[in-house]
Amino acid sequence: MKGSRGELELVMQSKPLFPKKNYALPGIEMIDCKDAQSCAAEAVKLVRSGKADMPMKGLLPTATFMRAVLHKETGLRSDSLITQITVTDRNDEKGLHFISDCAMNISPDLKAKRQIIENAVKLRMLWATNAPK
Repeated sequence: MKGSRGELELVMQSKPLFPKKNYALPGIEMIDCKDAQSCAAEAVKLVRSGKADMPMKGLLPTATFMRAVLHKETGLRSDSLITQITVTDRNDEKGLHFISDCAMNISPDLKAKRQIIENAVKLRMLWATNAPK
């Protein structure tokens, strides 16, 4: 987790919006960053080095996050289409919703739609044991 250590710990301890959730994260390293730019850059650096599987935007401003992801020298550019997936709790608390590309690729053609689906299925398969629907 990246961000202000004090703010991260406060959220994890107080959790007023989600009283039923357990936000204790044993074994999770917290990295103290001074601002949004350094948080985004550090997240990308961890992915590039293999110490993290994927960057998560969280509450970072989208422009700040994407600037780090797309940076020519230090970003995560590749030949693949970059897509976005939002993961949320289901209302019945019996699983997760994976919402693919609700903000990134505005008018995808058929080839882009295929890549969006392939990226979403890949993430979903990494995340859980049962098949995506």
